[in-house]
Amino acid sequence: LEVVNGRPRFDTEVGRWDDFKQISGRTYDPQRHELMGEDDLTVLTELASTAPADRLRAAALARLAEGDERGRSDLSSAARVALLTEAVRLSPGNRAGWNGLREMGRASQLSAQQTDRILDLVDKQLAPRYPELAVDVARDVVSWRGTREQIGALDKLRPSLSGRPDLQVKLV
Repeated sequence: LEVVNGRPRFDTEVGRWDDFKQISGRTYDPQRHELMGEDDLTVLTELASTAPADRLRAAALARLAEGDERGRSDLSSAARVALLTEAVRLSPGNRAGWNGLREMGRASQLSAQQTDRILDLVDKQLAPRYPELAVDVARDVVSWRGTREQIGALDKLRPSLSGRPDLQVKLV
């Protein structure tokens, strides 16, 4: 963990040989008892630079959108998307918000307009600092679309990933 330009970040490149720079690793999260990728690890540092009130508000919004312990919710899909997008706008490090949007995409619960708005948010919030997570979220959000529509939607992220050919390949 280090501070760069007044913001904390994990340096995931330290100790890596050049041949392995583009390979993502995994680490064990002792609180959730699960493996998490580098993208999840690095986005957690975003929480440290988010105002506490915004972080708590975002967590509450994501929890509300999540529903009960079985994942059931009385909210409409549009209301859930609105809550989750506001959660990640307030706190870009809110993993529950991003994961909720990913799950809705995988479950075909998003409209084309919702998907486009989420992709814009991914491009602005994630792609500049967390490109691996941006690609993963984007791929899940568009997964309900047909192949041509997926490729067209994902092409919007290409300019943000111009220095990462390893990630551009994943957009196809």
